[in-house]
Amino acid sequence: MESDGPACPVKSRLVQEYFEATQVYTVAIAEFNRRLADATIEDYSKLNRLVDRTRRQSEDARDRLSRHIAEHHC
Repeated sequence: MESDGPACPVKSRLVQEYFEATQVYTVAIAEFNRRLADATIEDYSKLNRLVDRTRRQSEDARDRLSRHIAEHHC
């Protein structure tokens, strides 16, 4: 497949950051689900905060990527 021009290094970096953030979020969800049945209230709270934090980081990475694409049309 031919490219329309040179690859944007910023977009490439942002895609990688989004990919990595979603992987971390996926692992956090899996850990939450794995430990949910035996978790104490304290463990549940910690796991829930971890899932929330990694979700926000994933969303932030997606938003940065979307803004870059919209602003730079790449």
